[in-house]
Amino acid sequence: MRNLKWGAGRVIGAGVLAAGFSLYTSLAFAVIPLPPTANQSQEVPSVVIEVVEKEPQTERESTVDRALLDEAVAEGSATRDSYLELYQDEMWLGTPDRLRDLESALASAQILLAGSFVTHEEALRGAEQIEAAMEEIQSYFEQRSRLRSTIRKQVAPGIVGVYASDLHSGEVIVSVNPDLEFTSASLYKMFVAYSMLRAVEEGEWSWSDPLLGSWSLERCFDEMIIYSDNDCPVEWLDQVGAETVNAEIQGLALENSQVVWSDMVTTAADMGHFLELMFLGDLVGDSSLERLSEAMEKQYFRDGIPADLEGVTVLNKVGFLEDLLHDAGVVRSKNGDIVLVILTSGSSWETIAEVASTIYQSV
Repeated sequence: MRNLKWGAGRVIGAGVLAAGFSLYTSLAFAVIPLPPTANQSQEVPSVVIEVVEKEPQTERESTVDRALLDEAVAEGSATRDSYLELYQDEMWLGTPDRLRDLESALASAQILLAGSFVTHEEALRGAEQIEAAMEEIQSYFEQRSRLRSTIRKQVAPGIVGVYASDLHSGEVIVSVNPDLEFTSASLYKMFVAYSMLRAVEEGEWSWSDPLLGSWSLERCFDEMIIYSDNDCPVEWLDQVGAETVNAEIQGLALENSQVVWSDMVTTAADMGHFLELMFLGDLVGDSSLERLSEAMEKQYFRDGIPADLEGVTVLNKVGFLEDLLHDAGVVRSKNGDIVLVILTSGSSWETIAEVASTIYQSV
């Protein structure tokens, strides 16, 4: 009996052990992952790649990149300040595009530096933008300096006042003594022409009205611009009043020009600014501008600005009195329109032609 009980106990015990082992192995394989298959063995979970790519930049690296950008900003600011100091007398004439590019690059860099963190890519891109703008400025400095020097040598020992600009952008190409006052000689007739055009547009005069004997206003206008007739503008100033014409040009902010008997003066910058206003259509209507353009294109005296310029249209008006020789107008070409004013004392028409060609070739 005792043997039977033991045998039964062994059988029961073995069954319990077998059941327990089976339960253990099933639980163990449920918890312990199976080894990856051949297709899975080389893969890295995408979440791991993402974490590696977005690992934050260290504080030391950010400090280095910030210093790089700080240095670029300092150099760019110095270049900008040098530009403003060198050409401060001309800044009212319009800031060149290349300086605006530098200002924009500096502003973008300052925004980055105002943040708490600067990445390497941001610092490098910001520094490159500033450097590119600085190179443009430097190139502009060198070209402009050479052009000024060349013009002075061409005119020496005479005195010169030069103003040249891109008519549509307003950017100054070059200026030499732009605010130096010269007796305007016959260039004052451009101001008289404006007064005539304005009077007709406002209905105060008509082109058929007599002005000088049998000469109508229309004929006087053409004779005055094309052949530089003196009697017609004098008669206009007598009838309309020199003070009236003077007030009209003062209203255009031409502070260094005036139409006053025995003291007709202007500057290269004033005359250039006047032409810009006229030919951009700000002062007179299209028909008036067309009339002025046609008369200037028929200019009889062509030994100055137009002489050495081939393949272009030049609308100009000259002035000459004793040792004064002036030429002012608009040069139209496929490369754009240029306002060009050259005022001289003690020079020659050949020199004016040479200066005009030098400026045109530099554009």
